[in-house]
Amino acid sequence: MHLPQANIKQRIEHVFGKSSKRNWQQQLLLVETSTNLVKIHGYAGKPEFAQKAANQYFFVNGRYMRHPYFHKAVMMAYHQLIPPTEGPHYFIYFEVDPDTIDINIHPTKTEIKFENEQAIWSILSAAVKESLGKFNVAPSIDFDTEGMPDIPVHRNDDNIRPPRTTFNPEYNPFSSSSYKRTDINWESLYKGFEKQEDTPTPFSGEITVFDETEEDKHPALFGGNEVKNRNYQFKNQYIISGIKSGLMMIDQHRAHVKIMYETYRRQIEKRQGASQQLLFPEKLELNVSDRLLFDRIKAGLQYTGFDFSESDGLITIAGIPSGYNSSDAVSFISRVMDKIRELDTETPGDTSGLIAAELAESAAIRNGQPLTDVEMDDLIDRLFACEDYNYTPDGKKIFIVVETTEIEKRFIHGTSDY
Repeated sequence: MHLPQANIKQRIEHVFGKSSKRNWQQQLLLVETSTNLVKIHGYAGKPEFAQKAANQYFFVNGRYMRHPYFHKAVMMAYHQLIPPTEGPHYFIYFEVDPDTIDINIHPTKTEIKFENEQAIWSILSAAVKESLGKFNVAPSIDFDTEGMPDIPVHRNDDNIRPPRTTFNPEYNPFSSSSYKRTDINWESLYKGFEKQEDTPTPFSGEITVFDETEEDKHPALFGGNEVKNRNYQFKNQYIISGIKSGLMMIDQHRAHVKIMYETYRRQIEKRQGASQQLLFPEKLELNVSDRLLFDRIKAGLQYTGFDFSESDGLITIAGIPSGYNSSDAVSFISRVMDKIRELDTETPGDTSGLIAAELAESAAIRNGQPLTDVEMDDLIDRLFACEDYNYTPDGKKIFIVVETTEIEKRFIHGTSDY
């Protein structure tokens, strides 16, 4: 093709205009949002132009990619706007830090792995929904008028009178009562409180109390019975703490993932997951193959706190695990089924670890979240109470130790500019 220089919307018209009877300029809606994680821009088609063979393209940092998970985010925005057999046109561009993506997960390098896929999924879905709503293509609310009371119509010649009421200002409803309030020594109720200090609530909403400190259980790491060093949070991502052999740097997100992973695994093993009810239940429609996948994970979902009912392929989700931050339970369950499909897990028991890992990744605190000293202490205590505190469920290192000797070498071999 020999095409003139143009913007994205004009280029879409140049490439696809010949195969379409309608003007592409009238079919597309602007999609645009910018966050710390990702910048998204491009165009999505109006629902009335949806078709079975829709043109659907994703690009990341200018490079074409395929991403079924993000495709579902776009399709969710069009839910109940287009027929199930049709799809919307979209041409969406992602701009992210190259260090947060992996292009080596597929031989053709067209499938990309994002470090923050769940967060970007939500941002993408919200951006498309915003565009649909902004251009008044979202479904309107149809109010039921049956039984509605008649509302009188105001006429200019009506004489409007304010409401009036009468009362006796001298009336005392307690004048004839024999009730007498008992004298209470209120000061006695507060004795001892002046000696107590307020303690901030840790970030996780769940405080785990240990009978012994982690210094007692790991003296070689923390340096015997010395007083615990004050923690420092670096770039709201790493917790730095002095230990016997040097400095320890902990990735706060990975540490919390490990903690939550073991928590959810214990809930599945003991079948003791707590549930929090959703204000508006979510619905998930399953085809025949998806029903078989769902049957293999539903026990694990229930044991971690998911509350749902089934009816002829329709799953109604009424509750999610306590402490689970995401409100989109449908996308979580779909993502778990997709991963099982990719891994081809045959043994039903093997799915519990995958469910726990996905829940932990969703529920864990994110990098960039500031923590108080109490929260950092709590995170460290709970991490080193885990069975294996070195690695996340997917094998990523949770913390590193910079030896004192290495620090000293850098000062000894350093040079002065003066």
